[in-house]
Order: sequence, then C-alpha cells, then structure tokens
Amino acid sequence: MRIRAVLTVSEAESFCDTFDAMKSGRNLSGTQLQRLRTAIGQPEKSSSVLTRWCLFYKLHGREKFIDFFACAKGQNLSELDYLRILEYAVTSGTSIDRAWVIFRCSRRKLERLSLKRKKSDSWPQVEPAVPPADIVRLLDDTTLSQRLESADDHELSSGEQDKNQSNGSVLQGDTVIAVGSTAQKVTPEQAHPHIHGKSKKEVITLQRPAFKARRKDIAAAKKEQEAIEQAKALGDKTIANMAQSSSTVVGSIVNAPQPSRDTDAYERFCAIKDSLKAPEEYDPLQRGRKPYFNPKAPTFSLLPPEIQQSSLEYFWLLDEAYSTAYRVAKSIPDNASQEERFKACYEFVQQHPQYPLKVVILPFRINYDNFKYYEKYRPRGISQEDPYLKSGAYQCLVQCFNESGGRYGKYRLRQMMYNRGYRYCVPTIAKLMKRCNLKAVVATKKGQGAYSSYIGKVGQLAPNLLKRDFTADKPFQKICSDVTEINFKGSKVYLSVFEDLFNNEIRAYSISASPSVHFVVAGLKKLVDAVPKDARCIIHTDQGHHYQRATYQEVFAKNPNIIQSMSRKGNCYDNGSCESWFGRFKDDVIKGQTYASVDELVAAIERYIAYYNNSRIQMELCGKSPVEYAHWVASNDGDIAA
Repeated sequence: MRIRAVLTVSEAESFCDTFDAMKSGRNLSGTQLQRLRTAIGQPEKSSSVLTRWCLFYKLHGREKFIDFFACAKGQNLSELDYLRILEYAVTSGTSIDRAWVIFRCSRRKLERLSLKRKKSDSWPQVEPAVPPADIVRLLDDTTLSQRLESADDHELSSGEQDKNQSNGSVLQGDTVIAVGSTAQKVTPEQAHPHIHGKSKKEVITLQRPAFKARRKDIAAAKKEQEAIEQAKALGDKTIANMAQSSSTVVGSIVNAPQPSRDTDAYERFCAIKDSLKAPEEYDPLQRGRKPYFNPKAPTFSLLPPEIQQSSLEYFWLLDEAYSTAYRVAKSIPDNASQEERFKACYEFVQQHPQYPLKVVILPFRINYDNFKYYEKYRPRGISQEDPYLKSGAYQCLVQCFNESGGRYGKYRLRQMMYNRGYRYCVPTIAKLMKRCNLKAVVATKKGQGAYSSYIGKVGQLAPNLLKRDFTADKPFQKICSDVTEINFKGSKVYLSVFEDLFNNEIRAYSISASPSVHFVVAGLKKLVDAVPKDARCIIHTDQGHHYQRATYQEVFAKNPNIIQSMSRKGNCYDNGSCESWFGRFKDDVIKGQTYASVDELVAAIERYIAYYNNSRIQMELCGKSPVEYAHWVASNDGDIAA
C-alpha cells in the first residue's frame, strides 16, 4: 500500500497550527502524534516521519516548512526521497532551497547506488544524499550548464540566508533532536564535521578539486549545447523529414506479416527486439558503444537523426538475421544430430559475422553457452605444421584402424601403435581418432534369443571339473566348447568351436547346416589330433544333447588323456568363456553385415577365425594375438610348445 509522501499547503498549515497548540517536550507522546495524523488527514502516517517533520518545523520555522511542501508538489518522488531531503537539511544546517537543489542534482547517482529503481515505489537501503562535490550528471530536461548555474544561484542565496540567520536563534549552542522514542544531542561539530574547526584557507583547499570538476562539466555541457543549437539552426527541415521517415519505416516493420516460425524461438527473438532501451532513457553525455533504441516507441522521432538512423539499421539487422538464419535452420532435417546442428550454426555464423549471435542461434534451437563451448572445442582439421602429421602418427593410426576392420577402440589402437613404435597415451590416441573422424563399431543389443541345445537327459552326464576356473598354465590344458546358431535368410547355419583357455585360441571348429552330433564330433576329432600325447586335456561343455550322445563320448573312451567335463544344468556362467567368444564373434561378423549366399557367410566365418587367432590383439594377452602370445611364452620359457 502506497502512503502519500507529501502534504498540501492547507495540510501543512493545519500541521503547523496543531503543533503550535501542543506543548511538546523533547519527545512526542502517542496522543500528540495521533492529533497530528488527524490534522493532516493521514491516519496511517508513521511516527518517524511525523517526528522528522516536527524537527524540521522547529529548526526552520513555519514559512520554510510550508515552502518545502509547496516545492514538493508535482514531484514524482517516494517518501524516502523526502526524508533524505529533510535529513540533509537538518544535519547540514542548510536552507531548504539548497537541499532541494542538491537532491535534484544528485538523483542520478542515487539511482546507481540503489541498484536502479524499479517500477515499484520501494527503494533499497542506501546511503544518504551525496554532497555537491560529487555531482556529475543531471536527469532533468534542462541542460547541465543551466542547472549548475541555477545551483550556484541557490548556493549564493542560501549563503546570504545563513548569514542572516546566524544572529538568530535557529542553531545556537546545542540543539536537541527527537527521532522516534530516543533523543540525540547534535553539536555544531557533529553537524559540520568537514569544516568545523578549520580556517577559511583550509576549507577552500578541500573544496578546490570539486570546483575544478564542476568547471569541466560546465565547459563540456556548453560545447554540447552549442553543437545542438548549431544543428537545429542548420537543418530543422532535415530533422523533421527524418522523424517523418522513421515513423513510416517503423510502421511498415510493425505491420509487416511475419512468416510461420518456431514459436518459442520467435518469442525470444521478439523479446530481444523489445528489450532495446526506450528513447526516454537517452543521455547525450553517456559514453561507450553507440546506443540503440526501440523504433516502436512513440517518442522515437524526438531523438537526434543520427541516433534514429543507427537504431533503425540495428532493428533491420535483427529482423534480417533471424529471417536468414531461420531459412538455413529449416533446411536441417528433424532427425539430425546435435553435432550436425551445431556445425550448421557455426558455418552460418562464420559466413555472416555481422549478425548478432544471440539472434542467430534461436532458429537452430541451440543454447548460447553450449554454442560458445562448441566454438572453442569443435573438431578442427589437420594443419601442415601438426607434429603428429610430420611423425606419421596419423597414417599409422588410419592403417591400424583399417586393418582391424573398424573394430578397435582407443585402447587396442594404442597397443597396436605401441607395437609399431608409436608410444602415445590413450587420451592422445582418442584425440587423433577424433581429428581423423575414426569411430569404432559399437556392440549392439542382441537381436535374437540364445540358442539352446539342451533337450533333457538323453545320455551319460559328466562332472563339472572346470568349476569356473578359466585360467591355464600351458596349451591344451583346458578347452571350452559350445554350439551356436546363425539365422541367414530363412535358413540356419551352426558353428561349433573349441577354445583353448591358455591363449583364447580357437584350436578346432566345424560348420554345418543341421545341429547333428556328427558335425560336433568332426570338430572334436580335429582337436584330438592336435593334442600332444603326453598332455592331460579337459574339454568342458554344457549339457547339450550333442555331448550326451554315445557317439561323442566314444572319442573320450578311445583317448584316455582327454577328460570330459560338463556345466551344471541351466547355468551358462560355467561355460562363460565360450559364450563370450560367440557374442564377440556375432558383433564382428553377423550384425550389420550382409551376405549373398551361405557359402559367402561360411567363408567370412573362416576368415574371421583365422584373423582372430593370428591378428586380433587382446589386452589380457599383453597386447598380442593368441598365436603371438603362445610363441612369446614358448620363447621365454623354452619348455612350452605351441
């Protein structure tokens, strides 16, 4: 709720009559304050304001009290503003005319100190009014020179009044000031701390910098006033024509039909255009970049012609920037990735550097901070001075990536380059891959259900001798085996492998179009032929019907150095090593690949097994392939045969 801050002349006279009729002491009682509220017709007026008015009336008398509120009539000030004027007049002992001039001259600085007064009438807590030495600018319609000249006149008149009042009884000795319910004793030393006890020469020395600053401001204001008058004298018709043309152009801009655009982005664009300062805030003395004002404002034609022209050009630039960027952003498909959208926006910004960035990014639906981050850390091309290019690191990286068929990531590429003499860390390899735009094939989710060969107990079961111990000290010590199913254009292909747990090498395999026992036995016989006679080999499988048949178990009976082992029922983790190999095999060979015939698929499987054994490096094998690891161990130990 807003409380009226000033009194009319009749209310001020009623206030004075009521106060004279009361016999007030140092403090006013509650009844006396209520009588004053009734006299002025403001029952909600606070006690602190009333006590300040009473103090001001005691110090300056009836005539000055009524003149104060007569001057305040028509001023758009809050209650706190009037209290500042009263406190400055009381504490400094100056006349009310001088207090009004000081406040009006320092209002601009008060707004800066109070963090820009908002539309509401509430002000933050700030310091009292600044002294005249800190006056820099004015906000009134009159020029700076005229206002400062009027300020000097008020200072002269106030000085004469102070001399006339010095012989009176206004400020003699000590003065008692009552504020609220506490009393303070103010001496002349407290009222004038900056000049009390100092000589006239010292006072002039203290005030000299302030007077020099005021002379500079007056000279600058006079030059500006002369320039404005000269421009008016030379081109009154030009200014009138400029105002008429600007209003016509603004009308065409406002009434022009807008194309159909992204609703949120266009609303933000309109907010940017409407955020331009209003012409009423124009200050000819402001420094910095050229000001831009909203041409839609009704007082836009009152601005200088050069300011109008620059504002109109900027307004047109905003509209042109958004329209051009919108046409480019509309051509981007909806399913485009965020990186493609950033790239298109960056290319547009590079082609049109004259457009404001905050307007350009709106149609692209890109955040400003994210765009600045992309601009700083975007993928860059390879320059001729790049040290990695001179050392051949890029060429080696691309060669290793192509040899792996696009399957290697930064870790295995780092190991592969390390084996070839390029010793870089993993983050460096990732950086080089990003510059060369190399991306490894990422494993996807499984598209079909797992194949199960278990149909129940159809033969003899073997005990679980492996017990999830997938480590071996020498070749042919522990071997895992399993069967997988591959769907191909309505038909099925079955693959059976035997993996050596010593170096993860595929020792034997067999491929068939039907899951019969004979194709599994064919792979087992290949393995038995490769196992040394003096080796004790454990062959571990699941409980599939192939491995329970008598035909399969006859091979173990004929070869006593080969022992059969089976997983527990329905437990795939007991044969986890072979299961994981099938998952890796399908990611590299089956998923994302197309084959014309079954023969082509079988040839691809055979090529992959040869590549896996001889070329595909594994980090758990010291960055070597299975065959390389076996030869490396044999050469170091001497007693290990591959």
